[in-house]
Amino acid sequence: MSFNLDDRINARRLFVESGMSYEEVAAETGVSLSALKNWGKEGKWTEEREEYEREILDISARLRKTTLKKVKEIEADPNDQKIYALRTLLQATFNKSRAKPVDKARLYLDWLEKLLGYLKAEDAEALRYLQPHLAGFAETIKGEE
Repeated sequence: MSFNLDDRINARRLFVESGMSYEEVAAETGVSLSALKNWGKEGKWTEEREEYEREILDISARLRKTTLKKVKEIEADPNDQKIYALRTLLQATFNKSRAKPVDKARLYLDWLEKLLGYLKAEDAEALRYLQPHLAGFAETIKGEE
């Protein structure tokens, strides 16, 4: 049976990012176990998975530090924007369900929308600085879909 590039990309994502075993990926995708192991060996999926897990642990540690920093900021100067930012951060931190894949693009766009709203309300100068950098952003994203 012949598989296309999308099949390989999906299998790699399931193994590396979702943490599935080769057997689980085979059951999910219909790709034979031997083909998956060959693809994994060629692409160094095991090493990539280990690096991905290290990065996730690093992100988790930085997220905890950022959360503690935000809590201290709110204790010193409570305001709606800071409280909303902390709530959003906590939702992201404790939403660890792996039942369905994370829509990273949606998370990024939600974060960007919240950042722009905050800047509009609190720091118009920073927003003016960002404006030229954001020009054409939507068109770029649409082109990649």
